[in-house]
Amino acid sequence: MPRIKTVDDLYRYVQLVHRRKPREKTYIRAVPVTAVFPTKAQVDVRRRFGEIVRMAQGRKGLIIDPHTGEILPIAAYLVRKHLTGYRSPYSKRRLPKWVERLMPWLLSLKLAKMVKAEAIGHQR
Repeated sequence: MPRIKTVDDLYRYVQLVHRRKPREKTYIRAVPVTAVFPTKAQVDVRRRFGEIVRMAQGRKGLIIDPHTGEILPIAAYLVRKHLTGYRSPYSKRRLPKWVERLMPWLLSLKLAKMVKAEAIGHQR
């Protein structure tokens, strides 16, 4: 554990969390690694968020979201419009569990076919 000399150093390593649901509770936990070292996907989404907010800079007023009927500030509407459904090209895509379970079998089957094809090629 690193040496903590000041309160500012403490903030780098622990967080004070106040939770209200299912019941009110306050506790201390370690800071998530991604808070200090974000992943490429998080950096990409944060960059995109900043670009969208910059588009809204200087605009004032409210707008009605046509999909939900909510009244939102223009910046919030633009963020929702542009980031809804957005997935960073750097984000990890997980395979369904059934594909993960079949993957070793599928790879061994593919390998067996390659070996068989190579064996047939050498016989000719």
